[in-house]
Amino acid sequence: LTAGAAAEILVQYNFEGSNLAASAWHECVTAPNFAYTGEGATSFWAGYPDNTGSALRGGMWSSNDTLGAYFSFSVAPQTGFIFKATSVTLAEQRSATGPQNWVIRYSTNGTTFYNVDEGSNGSYDTWHVQTADGTLPLDVPQPLHIRIYGTNASDTSDSKWRVDDVTLNGT
Repeated sequence: LTAGAAAEILVQYNFEGSNLAASAWHECVTAPNFAYTGEGATSFWAGYPDNTGSALRGGMWSSNDTLGAYFSFSVAPQTGFIFKATSVTLAEQRSATGPQNWVIRYSTNGTTFYNVDEGSNGSYDTWHVQTADGTLPLDVPQPLHIRIYGTNASDTSDSKWRVDDVTLNGT
């Protein structure tokens, strides 16, 4: 977008009005709907920071370190533009049996994914803001695909995890 510029929002999803469409995006990118892939159902629940608004909740997360169910989104530069992704931030809240860890991965071809960062989800039933600012590709002239995995749930059949204010930052 602009060399040397301060990081700004490339795309953000806040799920207001129970909507999977991007709520904010830079004028130089396009971003399709946010998604969940897995065996569990999704639903909209009270959002971050004070259980107002909407958040997206997914269920049936992996009970070990295996990457199974995930939330995902993509962002693509408009014709003639490139961007540099610098971080992914999100607010998250898990159920008592929900995933205890998160892994964020990226791909530039939609098939081969690489780790950006990983970490521990906070205590259950409390909102936590997580930032993944590990390895992201430089100078992206094509779509960038992001996956957010939840792992180490204590009960996969009843594990719930909700996310809100999912943001890809960059220049």
